[in-house]
Amino acid sequence: MKIVLVCLNGMSTGDLVNKMNKISIEKNLDLDITGVGYTDIVKEIDGASVILLGPQVKHYIRKVREMAEPKEIPVQIIDHITYGMRNADKVIDLALNIAKK
Repeated sequence: MKIVLVCLNGMSTGDLVNKMNKISIEKNLDLDITGVGYTDIVKEIDGASVILLGPQVKHYIRKVREMAEPKEIPVQIIDHITYGMRNADKVIDLALNIAKK
């Protein structure tokens, strides 16, 4: 399952991506997790299972959904507390839950 995290420049997702990758290894989850800036999302959208937006780019959700919808990729905003606390477990749970829908 490919999870794409989106922020403004792809930098603030770095720590969260690292934590999520560590947890996915510990829990033996088959996840491919990457973080990108909004302008680079087109490079990562193919093959994505889920796209999660950081709260600082929530205003782009309509544009991201327009790109993702034809490919049937769910898009969700990570709430600011979860994102700010870098709660990797909760973000993984969010991704897994919306991928099931």
